[in-house]
Amino acid sequence: MWRVGAFRTAKGLRSLPNQSEIPHMVVSAKKHDGEAVVLTPPVVSASAAPALPTSTPTASSSTAPSPTPEPTTKVKRVGGGHQKPKPISMAELSNDLVRVRVSNWLWLLKISASAFYARVDAGNIPEPTGKDGPSNKRPYWTAGVVRSFLEQHQP
Repeated sequence: MWRVGAFRTAKGLRSLPNQSEIPHMVVSAKKHDGEAVVLTPPVVSASAAPALPTSTPTASSSTAPSPTPEPTTKVKRVGGGHQKPKPISMAELSNDLVRVRVSNWLWLLKISASAFYARVDAGNIPEPTGKDGPSNKRPYWTAGVVRSFLEQHQP
């Protein structure tokens, strides 16, 4: 409920013209002389006030709009997402217990990760000896398998 007859502007409190023509209940703000109008709520006496509920409203039942989330900025990936070549020495390849990873293959063959996986799919590079890691997804080859492959494919 809003009190009819007065409104607030940037210049202060003003009265409305032709108050008899204005409806008793004003629901929305109106404009007067190009200024925004904010109507003040009515003054209600204690005897005329309706009974209020005894329970306190919860946060979920409030009608206040929820704050809009801040726009997130997309973080640009650095590095392209593929593995980078990692050097491995011939001394390490002489030990048959050493596990050779994809990054080591990239360094040995001087190719990209996409080219490496394409060659594995085509059968030009032997299948991994095994997989390990947190969810058994990281392929590895034993040094003996890699040594025999390199001996067969050296120019």
